[in-house]
Amino acid sequence: MTVDELAEKLKEEYRHAPKDEKAVSVVLFSIKYASEMKGMTNAEIARKACLVKPDSYNQEIGYGRKLAKHVTLKDNTP
Repeated sequence: MTVDELAEKLKEEYRHAPKDEKAVSVVLFSIKYASEMKGMTNAEIARKACLVKPDSYNQEIGYGRKLAKHVTLKDNTP
């Protein structure tokens, strides 16, 4: 997956997240796509996603990437 494709996915997840869960959506995104982000920087992905505060979301992306090897996401599909 390219940086642009990941950025587009992040932008969509961020846009659809409830206002008070924007940061959580960024962490969940980076857990979900941690393996696809290898070789990319957090800043590069956040900037290309055009997030409101890309510098602050660098940390959130980093948290998710680190957590990815320790957690498994639940499938909350009805």
